[in-house]
Amino acid sequence: ALSFVAGQLVLAAQLRAEGEVRCVTTLESGGVAFGSMDNLIRVYETLGPPPRLLSGHQRRAGVDGVLALAAVPGTGRLVSAGRDGRIIVWQDGQEVADLKGHGENMEGTNVHVVSALAMTKDGCLISGGWDKTVRLWENQSQKYMMTGHEIAINAVAGLANGDVASGSGDQSIGIWRDGQKLKSLQAKQVVRALCALDGSLLCAGTNDGCMRVWDTNSGQMLAERRVAQSYVLALARRGDQLAAGTSDGQVVILSWTGGELQVKEELQVCGEVYGLSFFANGDLAVGSGDGSCSVWTRDESRVASKALRETFAAQAAAVAVAQAAEPGPPAGGGGGGAASGFDFSSSVEFGTRQLTLSWNRGDDPKAVAERFLRENGLDPRHAGDVIAFVTQTMQQQSLAPSTKDFNFPVEVADGRRLTISWNRGENPQEVALNFARQHGGIAANELPDIANFVQQVPTGAANTGTCSGRVMKTPRESLDWAVELVGHSSRG
Repeated sequence: ALSFVAGQLVLAAQLRAEGEVRCVTTLESGGVAFGSMDNLIRVYETLGPPPRLLSGHQRRAGVDGVLALAAVPGTGRLVSAGRDGRIIVWQDGQEVADLKGHGENMEGTNVHVVSALAMTKDGCLISGGWDKTVRLWENQSQKYMMTGHEIAINAVAGLANGDVASGSGDQSIGIWRDGQKLKSLQAKQVVRALCALDGSLLCAGTNDGCMRVWDTNSGQMLAERRVAQSYVLALARRGDQLAAGTSDGQVVILSWTGGELQVKEELQVCGEVYGLSFFANGDLAVGSGDGSCSVWTRDESRVASKALRETFAAQAAAVAVAQAAEPGPPAGGGGGGAASGFDFSSSVEFGTRQLTLSWNRGDDPKAVAERFLRENGLDPRHAGDVIAFVTQTMQQQSLAPSTKDFNFPVEVADGRRLTISWNRGENPQEVALNFARQHGGIAANELPDIANFVQQVPTGAANTGTCSGRVMKTPRESLDWAVELVGHSSRG
């Protein structure tokens, strides 16, 4: 009763799937739809009866998953996208269109994957994918293909002023108009989630646990608020209320008023928060990595049973305790297997001070130097020396000979360029586990994807270079599945 007096969100329902729930959208009818890693979309017109199952997405390149959903206003239509590269338009539970384009005529494994969907204010569909493109669809036909990002797209949004925004692993936010890039906002962190505010304003969630509000016309950042010690994976908005979902299972409710982000409430759920969507009545749907879509309300008439609430609370508390016991990601948002949370650490002397200089594979030497000088309160004039040292060390690391039979480059969503290596005859599951240990924090349920890739590489393939068949084409694009794999793990 006290929670309702305080206006806090209380559990209303917990809807289940057979795999991680990776996306959720509320419907104009008052229902909810969510997609999961079992390739199914579950549609609840109300929260009571069994759901309608939409089956159209399929396994491709050994992986599954519906990654994005969008409801088309005023039509009753639902759009889904996933790892199979399909963008499916649904009407009354039936597939009415299949939009194709992402990854076509491009080399690389899984460049076809579509990772993000959103609607523009005039009803056009926006899609973003691992092929690093943003596409605008009108009347089920592609109107624009927008290129310019260097790493996969993680999020897209239709702004209130009609522009399109895209967030990428290259640590930038692209702003587009009529198919042309207007500007690139330098987020300096991997961008995981986007949410349109009023006019030209945009909110972004990033790897450092921060939410930032940008004026996309001026390119200025207007507000910044750290809401978690982990990644911000999802954002949603209703009026002046914002919700942020994190990789450690937190849902943070904020207000956006007076040019400030103010935290109002926090919830703990039972897995990574991959999707958020507000209902018209103010309830909130949360899609999470424990295979559930939980619905939260401030209306006492819609509250779940006491038994369900107590069971959920116990499970969420256990998750929170487990998360608190784990080391968080480094401030730079990278992964890392070293004790410091970085891939490489080197002791350096500055005057009488003994300091540690750390970085991850693929980091920009300039960014490494700026972080090192800032964190240690050093004069920026030392930047040139630090950059030279880091650059030289990185070159030596890249030239070091490998003793493994197979070595394939990996470009991941947080900007790191890693290498997965193994010998002929090694167990693919062991290779996957060793890779996860080496680079830190890759979730256990992602390991089958790594093992599947290793299993597909021909035994006669060259040590580095081009593999025959459909598995791999070029080094830069060799493990595009890892954009999702490492990019969405809580610590990697």
